[in-house]
Amino acid sequence: MKQTTVIVAAFAAGLLGGIVGALVTRSTSQSHPEQVVRAHSFELLDENGKVISFWGIDKTQYAVLAFASRWPKDYENHPIGPLTDPDNQRAAFGIIDDGAFLFMKGADGKKRISLGLSIWEKPLLWMGDGRSKRLSLGIEHSDTPNAHDNNWFLRIEPDLASIGMIAGTEPNGQGYVQGVFHVNKDRVPYPY
Repeated sequence: MKQTTVIVAAFAAGLLGGIVGALVTRSTSQSHPEQVVRAHSFELLDENGKVISFWGIDKTQYAVLAFASRWPKDYENHPIGPLTDPDNQRAAFGIIDDGAFLFMKGADGKKRISLGLSIWEKPLLWMGDGRSKRLSLGIEHSDTPNAHDNNWFLRIEPDLASIGMIAGTEPNGQGYVQGVFHVNKDRVPYPY
């Protein structure tokens, strides 16, 4: 009888200790949530367990937030490769060397929009139709790109029209800007 009482008392004490410990842990964790979560990468999965978003370092060693398409749902016939491979990224935002980039691709995997900063922090936006670049806006670097390039253009490709600003310096050291407008009246075969 004495042994049964000890066993029951030990069981009750263990149960009570577990309940009290759980309550203390829960109240402590709710009042002090984790301040930092660290990982090498994060993946967002769809309802089928397929990775549709990736945040981490891709195989080109760029830090990216990349997305794949959820469609088509028939993954067996249209597999999506790993999002660590830029060829499988439908859209991505990231850091490349000393600049930043954002791009979006069509369902065919060809880039349609690209926005980037050069290593001199000058922007360039271009849009295309899947065959080639069709429109660009931003800085146009010289043949020897450098931080002093300040020529800005809106161009319709292939060299059909452009409007822009050329910056320069006079021999006496005075800086200047000059407007430029160009229209090519020749017809260009399409697609080229």
